[in-house]
Amino acid sequence: MRGKAAAGLALLLFSGLARAASPVTRPPNRLVHEKSPYLLQHATNPMDWYPWGPEALEKARRENKPVFLSVGYSTCHWCHVMEAQVFTDEGTAAFMAEHFVSIKVDREERPDIDATYMNATHIMTGRGGWPNSLFLTPDLAPFWAGTYLPRDDFRTVSTAIANAWENDREKVLEVAGRAASRLREIASLPAGEGELRPELLDAAVGALSRRFDAVEGGFSGAPKFPPHSALRILLERQRRAPSPGVAAMIRTTLDRMAAGGIHDHLGGGFHRYATDGRWRIPHFEKMLYDNAQLAVSYLEASQLLNEPRYANVARGIFRWTAREMTGPEGGFFTAQDADSDGHEGLYYTWTPAEIRKVLGADPSTPFEVFHGVTGTGNFEGRTVLHTSVPSDAARERELEHAREKLLSVRQGRVRPATDDKRVTGLNGLMISAYVRGYEVLKDAEYLSAASRAADFLTAKVWDPRARVSRRMYRNGASHIEAFLEDYAAFGQALLDLHRVTGDPARLRLARDVAGTLLARFGEPDGGFRESSAAHGSFVASFADPFDNQEPAAVAAATSFLVALEAQSPGNKYGERARAVMKRYAGAVERAPETASTLLLAYLRDRKVQTGGALRGGPKDDGAKVTKGPVTVAVAWRGEGVAELTLQVREGWHISSSAPHQTYLKPTTVTLDPVSKGWKLGTVSYPKGREARLSQAPQVLSVYEGKTVITARLTARTGAGLAALRVAFQACDDRTCLRPEAVTLTLPSFGEITR
Repeated sequence: MRGKAAAGLALLLFSGLARAASPVTRPPNRLVHEKSPYLLQHATNPMDWYPWGPEALEKARRENKPVFLSVGYSTCHWCHVMEAQVFTDEGTAAFMAEHFVSIKVDREERPDIDATYMNATHIMTGRGGWPNSLFLTPDLAPFWAGTYLPRDDFRTVSTAIANAWENDREKVLEVAGRAASRLREIASLPAGEGELRPELLDAAVGALSRRFDAVEGGFSGAPKFPPHSALRILLERQRRAPSPGVAAMIRTTLDRMAAGGIHDHLGGGFHRYATDGRWRIPHFEKMLYDNAQLAVSYLEASQLLNEPRYANVARGIFRWTAREMTGPEGGFFTAQDADSDGHEGLYYTWTPAEIRKVLGADPSTPFEVFHGVTGTGNFEGRTVLHTSVPSDAARERELEHAREKLLSVRQGRVRPATDDKRVTGLNGLMISAYVRGYEVLKDAEYLSAASRAADFLTAKVWDPRARVSRRMYRNGASHIEAFLEDYAAFGQALLDLHRVTGDPARLRLARDVAGTLLARFGEPDGGFRESSAAHGSFVASFADPFDNQEPAAVAAATSFLVALEAQSPGNKYGERARAVMKRYAGAVERAPETASTLLLAYLRDRKVQTGGALRGGPKDDGAKVTKGPVTVAVAWRGEGVAELTLQVREGWHISSSAPHQTYLKPTTVTLDPVSKGWKLGTVSYPKGREARLSQAPQVLSVYEGKTVITARLTARTGAGLAALRVAFQACDDRTCLRPEAVTLTLPSFGEITR
């Protein structure tokens, strides 16, 4: 991801330029002996790259040189750009060899290193992305961090840092010490003995509803990433207690993604994220982990919402996976590049002339209209296909025929590179997705694909004698000991297959995987480490329950143990899972919407009694907004009545709904325009208290302390979220603040009176 090319911390601390580097004799680039496609991409650079390992780390300590750490992955567009601009430059390479030990890391090989130093970049810059570029002390503490840097900026930064290390080392070590302390601080999530609660699912939905983009779907502005964790939360909530508002969030998000350019309308599958707020212009990488999770989300929604079109989206993901992402042994590849023939997105985009050459010369062809193809395009003069108008069933058959023709032509283009290493955890995710596809769509090919991939993992990465799993497989060999996320996803995939086939061998192996997981990653305080002793240690080790673009490893392991107890009663795995839930309950309580995997593991634990907490909608959950001295909260009270609670800080008041003075702003409740399909009925305001200020003779009508307002709402079938707008003006004895208006979104729980 592109970062600003500011010199940042280094240039604030240091100034001056080092002497020009003289030519040095460099050993061969050591990356040539690696297996990672990403590292091999850099094997011919003039840079004196080292892989992460004892040789590089000992050299840095022995020669007392800073480490330049560059973390990326093979399908990363800006990693390619930085390589071309910086790492192929002879002068830059010579300077770096003289002053630094340069280490390349594939984040998909070493998620532990990636997590630690991405956290460092966030701490130092407030943002992150790849390539992740850091300078470290010889003991691996970071003191400068950034992402993509063009050549001139990289030279400026590296020169300033080399000078600072030579002439102001004490200051550098001070910065590194502060950064290392902060990393250790955020990595040490306090242990606690809390309890997860069923109501946290409602709280998570409420938090998501406040962030929901009611027009374009999703829960953020640009860039828009597929919201895997949010979709898991919403689908679980809809399964337990159907709600029009929750259904609207699911539908809007899935529909907009499927219609957007983030969706490959010809080849199936989804790109990594959209650079705009409408899902139209993607970053063109395709990741296995995104597509495995999206396949499950679309399958679940097709059942819950009775939407066959979602099942078709999932079928497209599986077609893409079978066609382009499956190795001859059955395992699944990791990712596809954004670039082809030296250009980002060229493989996926079209001009009208290219389309007419295949489909015919009529400029008003339904395909061009339906997929928004224009002469000017929407991406560098070309068009990213998207859905711009509705289509009926008859036209859809015609469009599908056109897509097949264009896909055939597209496959003749220079293809984006595929990272063909097989990662155990990512394969586990896709196996589970295929099993779910078999259950929902009854297609035996999906079960066959899942079984072949599981057989591949069992044969190629699992060592039955040592009971150890390897993370990577490429070119006939496996390497790097697996991490917690790999064991969890592998074990879950085996259980999913056992669930649908009854094969006892899958269950036996799942038990072995679980035993190894607990032995290698279990912590005395009830948590998990994400890496084992075999991976080494550095600065700080991160393990938390919060999902990112992939499920959190700690949470995935817990979910696996819960599922294992359900399929193999009488073991201790469930007890161990519940210990993890207690360990992280306090953290989840603060942000349940970001911890879907752990929260759902808790809710699916058969020993958890959720009672009726999810049946009528929560009585105490809803949006809450604070503006100055006033906090406004809203929740359903039941029977279509929303309850607004206004809490005014002591010493302040707000005008009532009927102030005596016309120049004062009354407190009012109205329906926000975003509330499609809703109607606001009676709003019941309490009577204001008569008050007289010390500085004025007038008698005022005010609300002080806690005030409750109720509003009756009705909804048509298919209504979206309900949002109320509350306007008020806060004053104290001497002054009035400017009028405020806040919008609060209600999760649409329970049955609403129509």
